[in-house]
Amino acid sequence: MSCQHDQDCIYEDHKLGEEICVLCGQVLAERLPELSFSGHTDIQDVPRVQEDKAGSLIKDITDRGNFTLGVAETCEDIYTSLKSQGLFKFTPIPNLVAYSFYVSCFEHNVPRTMGEISGLTGVPSSKLWQLEKRDTGQLRRCLPSEVVERFASHFEFSYKEIREMQKNLLKIEQKLTSKSVKSVTAAMILCYLKHTSKYVAKKYNTQFLDVFGIQLYQVSKLSKQIEREINFDV
Repeated sequence: MSCQHDQDCIYEDHKLGEEICVLCGQVLAERLPELSFSGHTDIQDVPRVQEDKAGSLIKDITDRGNFTLGVAETCEDIYTSLKSQGLFKFTPIPNLVAYSFYVSCFEHNVPRTMGEISGLTGVPSSKLWQLEKRDTGQLRRCLPSEVVERFASHFEFSYKEIREMQKNLLKIEQKLTSKSVKSVTAAMILCYLKHTSKYVAKKYNTQFLDVFGIQLYQVSKLSKQIEREINFDV
């Protein structure tokens, strides 16, 4: 079995007897779990094997992405918490590890976009977005005003405009109907985009998908609420 990435991306886990691509998470070679003397696989070993595989991926992605120890440890905690929920029981390990990094970065106020996490892990942004839709307990431990600069930097905003976004979010983020950090941040950015001469919906819809994993129409209503709150000239 092979994948599209270079040989340098292959990590050999001697403990598990597997070769794993650290970018896409694909297991390129593996041995079967050892059989017990009774002739069948010990089912009790399965969670341990999965935990070891997740731990190896987290370590490799941490090194490759230059993440701090704190981000990595929080990622492990989030992964363990999500894996214990029935909703994520059958989610592929690489996908859940990638999403755990995405959430961990938010919690440590060093957010990465879905596109950045996708590029680092090989897990498509669409898969991360699907996991976020199913997860109702994460991405609520920081405020939009704390992360907007990171995401606004992917668009054509001046330093002054980004600072204005931060100040406006500090004023209104508690008043907004949405409690999703990502949705509020995206809606604020859309609000500012719509008031520039460079705004082209089709162009920015593609960019929103890459940065946020969502489309413009999904935050359009919230963006209009923000316009009213900050008295933009509509």
